Amino acid sequence: MEVVKIVKISKKFALAIILIALVTTASIYAILVLKPPTSHSEQQKTTITVIDGAGRNVTVKVPVERIVSLNDGLTEMLCALGVQDKIIGRDASSTMPPSILSVQIVGENSYQPNVELILELNPDIIFADSMLPYNDVAMNQLEAAGIPIFISDPIVNQPIPRSNTTVVDSTCQLIMKMAIIVGGEEVAEEYINYVQYYNNLVKQRIAGLSDSERPKVMFEWYMPYLTFVSPAIYEAGGINIAENLTTYAPIMSPEFVVEQNPQIIIRMILSQNHELNDFIEMREEILSRPELQNVDAIKNGKVYICDWKIRGGICSVVGYLYFAKWIQPELFQDIDPAQVMEELYQQFFGITVQGEIYRKGTKRKTLTIFSIFLAIVITMLVSVSLGAGSPRFNEAMQVIFSKIFPFLNIEAGSDTIETIVWNLRLPRVLLAIIAGIGLASSGATMQGVLRNPLVSSYILGISAAAGFGAALAMVFKIGIIVGYGKYLLIVNAFAFSMLAMLIVFGIARLRDITTETIILAGVAIGYLFSALLSIIQYVAPQHEAVRAIVFWLMGGLHVATWEAIIIISPIVFITILLMVYQSWNINITSMGEDVAISLGVNPKYVLIITMVLACMATASIIAFTGVIGFICLISPHISRMLIGTDHRYLIPCSSLMGGLLLLCSDTLGRLILMPAEVPVGIITALLGVPFFLYILLSKKRRIWQ
Repeated sequence: MEVVKIVKISKKFALAIILIALVTTASIYAILVLKPPTSHSEQQKTTITVIDGAGRNVTVKVPVERIVSLNDGLTEMLCALGVQDKIIGRDASSTMPPSILSVQIVGENSYQPNVELILELNPDIIFADSMLPYNDVAMNQLEAAGIPIFISDPIVNQPIPRSNTTVVDSTCQLIMKMAIIVGGEEVAEEYINYVQYYNNLVKQRIAGLSDSERPKVMFEWYMPYLTFVSPAIYEAGGINIAENLTTYAPIMSPEFVVEQNPQIIIRMILSQNHELNDFIEMREEILSRPELQNVDAIKNGKVYICDWKIRGGICSVVGYLYFAKWIQPELFQDIDPAQVMEELYQQFFGITVQGEIYRKGTKRKTLTIFSIFLAIVITMLVSVSLGAGSPRFNEAMQVIFSKIFPFLNIEAGSDTIETIVWNLRLPRVLLAIIAGIGLASSGATMQGVLRNPLVSSYILGISAAAGFGAALAMVFKIGIIVGYGKYLLIVNAFAFSMLAMLIVFGIARLRDITTETIILAGVAIGYLFSALLSIIQYVAPQHEAVRAIVFWLMGGLHVATWEAIIIISPIVFITILLMVYQSWNINITSMGEDVAISLGVNPKYVLIITMVLACMATASIIAFTGVIGFICLISPHISRMLIGTDHRYLIPCSSLMGGLLLLCSDTLGRLILMPAEVPVGIITALLGVPFFLYILLSKKRRIWQ
């Protein structure tokens, strides 16, 4: 009995031990896992106070884990300090290093922050330039939220006198203050040692220059004759002709400039996506100003264009060296600022920068366009040899070569083969290419000039108007222009498309012609013609007429004839050439009306001209093919991914891409249910929807930001 009792007691004891162990484990789990993760990090945080560039005391808790940067130069410095992984928000101009592009945009710049987004991100600190305090509403909202704000530079509204402190000195002081806050003091010291070598070199070489040995310099900011009264020119060995003016940012009169007769003109360029040609064209604009033809700088060709990005950030020393080399070329023949920039990027970003500053690679873009052209040629040859009929590649080539080169005496084959290849397949293939080229170029132009990536002939009501005109011809045999017989449908579709465009511009003119009024007017007119089209379908006396309308609205290339190609081709190619001619103005207009006006471009004129050209090309195509959607949307987006947003390259690339996509779509439509055909409008829609979902769900959508 005693033994049994001992065993029973042991079992109870064991159960008690197990229960205690489970309770203890659960308690430890609750303490370590379920408790909010604040104790460890907050216990290590300390508070420091730093005087920022504006002379303000900024109190922040360190270590800093979440950073928002509203200036591209500050973003570069933060990345150089090794804290890019802590940057949770940036401004739109922060594009270097390239890896920063994956960070969320929280504002256009320091003056235009998205306060709501920033508050949602809840950063530990905000780095901004002196433009943020000028937006007192945003500044007060951010400060009210308790977020420390570090302003990088003084809030200046008075002319800055000559000083021995250079932009490089200011950058060195700034990066060290930032390193104290975010960490990376060793990197900051390494950077300071590197740039101070060149800083001191410039100081030493210009130290003994008298005013008579310093050339006069006109320093022009982002619009003609706007300048800043700052020591930037003096510290590089010149004299700013505006240094004695009493306003910090005056607009000089041409008479004042002519009277001062500067020996050198330096102009800053502010666009985000500029290339080498942009610098060249801006320089040519200054050289061609009639009022400056007697100025020494113009006579001697000493006009220099500087990227505004190299006057700040880690590259401020590069801008400093360029200024010194331009102003005192004899003293700095041995200095290569481009090489210094490459070394900086390699050392602090681990990337290589070659060639001209921020050049996107003109050769690569040209090669891309040429590759698409080759793809069109190859696809065209393949498409001509495919179809429900018997002719294949060899026979198709024989027919084509016998027609193009009759002197070679090549046998074309039977009459049936010749008819299928020459009169049916080849016109259809060519019409697909021409229609795709016209639709895509129109889409790229509309999207660029209206600054909206979703604009197309659908949005502006052109397609709906063409459908209404075609329906009138098919059901009631009524034309907007009397006569034209078998061309009644084509003429009607084209005429109503152009009518829709005129109505849209008429409505927009009543409220001042802007991108917003044109888009809204286009949407309204589109709905109007869609409703009228529905009425025609509803009251149509014959079932076949309704079916014909529906089939026409699906879009198709079955109407392809040599006659249609002869009519469409001149309209499409002439309008494309004119759109390409306007591509530089489209680039400027897409930057905003204020910038366009400051650069001497009339944005309303460019808007009207380019929209008329795009509408004419689209209307001429839709009149023959019916409504073919998505080509004018997909092609520009793909082209932007390949070559960027410069319309000098974007319009040709989009055109060829549109031709390739429509040719492939039509070929697929002819083969997928052979011998039956699927209307090409259905194929393009099936391809377009997944593509736009991909754009929506991927980071490629940032290309429009």
